[in-house]
Amino acid sequence: VATLREKIVTAARWGIGHEPEIHYGEIRPIPLGRRLPLTTDCSGFVTLCYFLAGAPDPNGNRYSGYGWTGTLLRHLTPIGPVDIRKGDIVVWGAYPGRHCAIVLEPDDDPLLCSHGMERGPIAIRFSAECRYQPPTVAWLSGLSGRRRDSVEAFAGAPGDQVSDDRDPNAGRDDRGEDREHTPVVRTEAAERDEDHG
Repeated sequence: VATLREKIVTAARWGIGHEPEIHYGEIRPIPLGRRLPLTTDCSGFVTLCYFLAGAPDPNGNRYSGYGWTGTLLRHLTPIGPVDIRKGDIVVWGAYPGRHCAIVLEPDDDPLLCSHGMERGPIAIRFSAECRYQPPTVAWLSGLSGRRRDSVEAFAGAPGDQVSDDRDPNAGRDDRGEDREHTPVVRTEAAERDEDHG
């Protein structure tokens, strides 16, 4: 019998296998089914994989069709990189986050399923995805339940910056840029770039 984590990975690999029929777009409500063609964004794809696996909504919204990287960061339990397991989630960017992906295979350079542009979802190593993402990284356990010390609190993001869980621009200024720039965890690549930049 497959575990929920295995089912999340199976759903993500289904997406990778149907990449030509899955398109990128910020669509809400999030489509929750295997009907192709499909258009969704990174957090929508993560949510879809959890839905297809029969796992709890990683946004904490009971699959209402709404959620984004900010709701993942607020709802899920932060974990250290050594604690990641298949089916966990990684978010790049300070709260409210910029991009997220699912862990397919944890190891020193985890294999991820990422759907961050029209060509996707794809299998990509963490180190390769980091070349395209902000240096702030948060690892989240999607199956251990919510803790009071969410990444939002860990990153020092005031709660009053979040006006609506359905608004992907909540916590951003009028130009769409992050208001908070407090790093949660910095990648080694980012630290090397700063040391040599």
